[in-house]
Amino acid sequence: MRTVEGSFTTATSGRPLGLTLAVLAALAAFTQWADRPPAPLPADAPAGVFSATRAAGVLRELVGTGIPHPLASTADAAIREKLVHRLNALGIATELQEGWVCDVVLACGRVVNIIGHIEGSEPASAAVLLAAHYDSVPAGPGAGDDGVGVASVLEIARVLKQQPARRHPIILLIDEGEEAGLLGARLFVAGRPEAHTVKAAVNLDARGDSGPSLMFETGAATDWSLRMLAGAAARPMSNSLYYFVYRLLPNDTDFTVFKAAGYEGFNFALIGDVERYHTPQDRFENLDLASLQHQGQNALSVVQALAMADLGSPPAKGAVFFDLFSRSLLHWPTSWSSWLGLILTGALLYALWSVKRRAGVPTQAIVYALAALILGWAGAAIVSALLLALVRAGGAVPPAAAYSWAAFPGGMHAACIALALLAPACAARFFRRRITAWSLWFAYLTLQTALALLCSILFPELSYLFLAPALAGLIGALIAMRALRSAPANAPLPLFVALLPLVGSAITFTPILLLLYPALGADAWPVITVLCGLAALGLAPQLAQTPAHTYRLYAGVAAASVILGIGITLLMPAYTLQMPQRTLLWYLLDADSGHAAWLLQPDSKRLPPQFALHATERAPHASLPAGNITGPVASIAPHWDYPAPQLQILSVENRNRTAIYHLHVRSPRNAPEIELAVADDRPAEATLDLGSGHRVPAHFWRARDGSRWLQLIGVPPEGLDLTVQTSNATDLAVTVLDRSYGLPTIPDAVRSAKSLLTTQSQDGDLSIVYRTVHLSATEMASGS
Repeated sequence: MRTVEGSFTTATSGRPLGLTLAVLAALAAFTQWADRPPAPLPADAPAGVFSATRAAGVLRELVGTGIPHPLASTADAAIREKLVHRLNALGIATELQEGWVCDVVLACGRVVNIIGHIEGSEPASAAVLLAAHYDSVPAGPGAGDDGVGVASVLEIARVLKQQPARRHPIILLIDEGEEAGLLGARLFVAGRPEAHTVKAAVNLDARGDSGPSLMFETGAATDWSLRMLAGAAARPMSNSLYYFVYRLLPNDTDFTVFKAAGYEGFNFALIGDVERYHTPQDRFENLDLASLQHQGQNALSVVQALAMADLGSPPAKGAVFFDLFSRSLLHWPTSWSSWLGLILTGALLYALWSVKRRAGVPTQAIVYALAALILGWAGAAIVSALLLALVRAGGAVPPAAAYSWAAFPGGMHAACIALALLAPACAARFFRRRITAWSLWFAYLTLQTALALLCSILFPELSYLFLAPALAGLIGALIAMRALRSAPANAPLPLFVALLPLVGSAITFTPILLLLYPALGADAWPVITVLCGLAALGLAPQLAQTPAHTYRLYAGVAAASVILGIGITLLMPAYTLQMPQRTLLWYLLDADSGHAAWLLQPDSKRLPPQFALHATERAPHASLPAGNITGPVASIAPHWDYPAPQLQILSVENRNRTAIYHLHVRSPRNAPEIELAVADDRPAEATLDLGSGHRVPAHFWRARDGSRWLQLIGVPPEGLDLTVQTSNATDLAVTVLDRSYGLPTIPDAVRSAKSLLTTQSQDGDLSIVYRTVHLSATEMASGS
């Protein structure tokens, strides 16, 4: 039996390490190139293909002015008219679905959906739904979110009308109110007869203006859907990790509603340049047409496939899947994962045992090597988290509670990757007299195999990340078995044997690493170090047997990169003209007292230098339940002559210690939103009384301070009737607010007219007028 001692780890050249790093860098560069969206096709492209240039012409007409068009706004109505005209010009008859609908936790709104039909060769068969939403947030014009989706639907509709009818009818749904709580999708599913014929849906959305089109969610029959996507899309980009993580997040799209209704299908989105999301920068001029091309051609492919598929009752089976350089999609049922993990683990353990016996590597050395790898990995992760805390404390990166994307993320990217590369360097020096390159190689494969087996059994959607390096390690082990037959006792670890598991890790980890920051913001940096470090631990065996001067050069460059990256991050500004700070400025008028206030809510939680506000000790909105009306800076504002919103008691009923108030709300200044707030924690239920016996259940949502809020969007000028029911028959104090978008004037003393490093986001600047009305449970009263 061979005996492996310390001299076994000595090599005379640093070339194997240099070649390994070159291969990994080339793989990363190739992956980044392969994941770029395809070039946009020109306007004169064949009629049967999706052309981003043609779709961009539609998009420019819809949002080219840069005017926001939120739910129930005049601008949204104008876009709706243009969409109906466009669809009719394609020969697609449209219907408008109008009505009030309520989200379960957010808001109620009056929405108008646009519905078009493309007949199939089997008109009575199940239908396929293609959906996007045409409303934007009040702060931005929504070129990406969701102008890309709407323009794609129109171009896809044009292509489909050029082709022979497919088996299933296709329903086009361009809905309103997604930004206010998926309202249009809810109205469609609940209120349209054809909604019950839909078996599969394709939803198009965006959280940015560039980058590839990602398929990140399917219905319950994931395995069935993935087989269809793999056969239909020429450039699929997806993996089961996206889907696994998305299910853990509180985010929703219209596909959430479709999935709850039992639809199968696909959810596509863009996430590049996420800093423009829900801001005035989400403009047509900032949109990458290559991303529009990728989104549209992917959606067209799967709609065509679904329209010809058997939509009967596909089994609700999960799948493990990942794309290979966005050119093909590898997938298998989740039920296979545990068997794949067990078989691969058994084969690899047998191969490793054979190599261990032939190389004479002591078990104790492998245990020490495994401890060294884990210590190096954990240390890099901890330092990365501490560095993130440092740059946040230094104001170079927005706080965690804010929209946490940095203006200059490159320095932290470099620092976190360099930290990951330091992990194997540290591991190679821990217990250096007890470990060798071979023992580190055994330990690395053991770690990857254990993670592959663990995920295969407990989290099968993640298993592919570790099955690939484990499989590559098995091939390396077989090569090592053959090489050791004629190798001398002190032979170093062969380059190919050490390189293979690293290549396997690079193939599965690199696409994730490239998208982590756009997806998570600054919180992604420690995750990048953890994932990159886990893959990079495979460098430890080569670092253990590389010459001392090569090792010092490697470790020195990595350490210097960490220091330089952090230094650059701390020196760079957190906000720029290209990435301004999200800052909301609200004007609040207490109609009862006549007091007015500015409320400023900057992401940095600090007063930006562009604003000349002086915080006041007296809370100008003390009578207002906190709810979501909060901000770090409150200052006295001038009194604007706005009329107060009206809340009138029509009648009161008392039933078994339950008070039922029939109310009428109205905004004399015709503000688009009205909210009711109840300060105490009393349970309250509401119903919208829409006439002719039509009633819509509404929901008060509970704020962190215990207050309960009901938001109504699109209240007509004449007002709205509603019923509020409380759990005990005692008097009720209700604060009624109306909210209008924008501010009529902002004095120069408040905000400088010079170049601003701030921008609106979400609801943007608001003018809010409020008053308190006391509802008596025992007598009629008027709050008008």
